[in-house]
Amino acid sequence: MRRLLIVLGVFCAAGVVVGVAWQIPGERSLFGEEREKYRHLAAFENLPLPRKVVVASGKEVLQGVEDVYVLVESIEPEVEEYGLRTEDIRRDTELQLRQYGIKVLSREEWRSTPKQRVLYIWVSVLMAEEIHMSAVGMLCRFSENVLLLGEPTTLCKGACTWMRYDVGLYGLGSIKKVREGVKKVVNEFINDYLAANSKEKATDTKKKRR
Repeated sequence: MRRLLIVLGVFCAAGVVVGVAWQIPGERSLFGEEREKYRHLAAFENLPLPRKVVVASGKEVLQGVEDVYVLVESIEPEVEEYGLRTEDIRRDTELQLRQYGIKVLSREEWRSTPKQRVLYIWVSVLMAEEIHMSAVGMLCRFSENVLLLGEPTTLCKGACTWMRYDVGLYGLGSIKKVREGVKKVVNEFINDYLAANSKEKATDTKKKRR
């Protein structure tokens, strides 16, 4: 019975994350005369006017991303006692990002950037000590300040434009392995980042060779 509750816990965690994911709108791009309508926003909080305005989720929203602030939701003390620590996840994530050329900002640096990009990591652990098992939900969410289309057009702070999640069962004795699970979810962000910026990076490389 207890094992069944654990499994149900996993599906509940997945349901919560999926519910949040449904709130992210579909992708849409604006070109030409549509862009002219928002020219006045170029000077708003020093945000440059992009050639293409992308509203929503997908790899394209990661194009041009150069820096990010990593925010990890605090893990409860009783979970940290089993070896899964907030600080370890933060360090893992920052190292992964730096390895692929993404600058990691301090909180002070982040506050001074117009886009204020954040990679948010959330890990939820439901423990059943009687059977030495745990149900774990992992969420990786990217957010930044974006132009919100409407009348009037406004700046939306901290809009979520990219998100991935995973769930799983772990033995309490191997709960440290959750860190590897988090790394895999973060790698999905990095893979999309590389896909969105591959052409741009190739162009920069050619310019440097000249």
